Amino acid sequence: MNLVVAGGGYVGLATAVGFARHGHQVQVVDIDPERAQRLREGALPFVEPSLAEELTRTVASGALTVHGGYPDSFGPADLAFVCVDTSPTEAGDLDSSRIVAAVDDLARSVEGYLRVVIRSTVNPGTARMIEERLRAHERPATVMVNPEFLREGTALLDFDFPSRRVVGGCDAEALDMLCSLYAFSDAPLIRTDAATAELIKLAVNASLAVRVSMANEIAYLADSAGADVKSVLAGVGADPRIGMDYLSPGLGFGGSCLPKDLNALRATSRAFGVPSALFDGAANTNGAAIERVVGRTLGLLDGRETRRVCVVGLAFKPESDSIRSSQSIRLVQALMGERLSVSVYDPLATANARAVLGDTVEYLDSLETAGEDHDVIIEVHPGTTRGVRLHPGCTVLDGLARPVCHVD
Repeated sequence: MNLVVAGGGYVGLATAVGFARHGHQVQVVDIDPERAQRLREGALPFVEPSLAEELTRTVASGALTVHGGYPDSFGPADLAFVCVDTSPTEAGDLDSSRIVAAVDDLARSVEGYLRVVIRSTVNPGTARMIEERLRAHERPATVMVNPEFLREGTALLDFDFPSRRVVGGCDAEALDMLCSLYAFSDAPLIRTDAATAELIKLAVNASLAVRVSMANEIAYLADSAGADVKSVLAGVGADPRIGMDYLSPGLGFGGSCLPKDLNALRATSRAFGVPSALFDGAANTNGAAIERVVGRTLGLLDGRETRRVCVVGLAFKPESDSIRSSQSIRLVQALMGERLSVSVYDPLATANARAVLGDTVEYLDSLETAGEDHDVIIEVHPGTTRGVRLHPGCTVLDGLARPVCHVD
């Protein structure tokens, strides 16, 4: 098929490269011409294993074309995917202005009947709103929803082997076409209406956020009761009805999906007048995780002349450079709010962190002397301080604010 992908970010590129690798002709557009040129050269603006190599290969083969801005015409397209960012508003719901702008551009640039596929995360009702907008402009079109469930670090693997395929819309012929794109997978197919598909994405990530917060609350209780946290959660996760996924306690959840989608689901609940105490509690627990670590850190520094703290791990997850909604960044800012001297270490995420934190912290190139130069080291990414030599007054805390044992 001939496909167009609006958006050259994480989801857009993974989608474009994924379909190009499965034999389709793909045109992807990024509205930043300089970034588009870098993409043609295989340079990603983020860290994602294997994606840069596959981007270079598909561009070289001619299966994938990158446009810097919308051309006068893409020519006819079987399907046009919208993969642009939807930022949260102050109310917690998702800003659809970039979705609207992208669809308007696609309506001008795609010849013939327009089959829009919204792959971005959106508020329920967005597809209907877009379809009504196109109808008002007398543009022959249909709008479908195809949410993604890609994890940073394993995007292409998740694309090729999805846990489920979700497609939503009311045009049976267009849905058949969209479903046929995923014929390479035998994952369960959920074929439904657009609003249901939109809500599935929010509900999935909000549920994962609840699991993370539940694991942390169990871990806090186990810690207070003198129980072994790992064994307690292993006992919980061993139940086949529960499983161990997202039952890893620590500083809480961050990233581009869970916080945003949890808040969007809560905002949607408020809009419909539906209580969401469970999801509200997950958000509150996530905030309390930072307060717990700050409180334990201040207790360790009480009465000391030096108040030097090192935070190890800035990205929202290990092996990533993304600091979007990073709990580590919030922790650093909270520590600085207590007038502590803060150093940070995360080679992959340093550039992105510097854009947010500026020169308010010291950026370490190694941890070799961290145990000698700091009073408290907070290990956000587990295992990253293993083997670091500590001076007698230095304590290492994990994401649960517990002392970490070291073997030199």
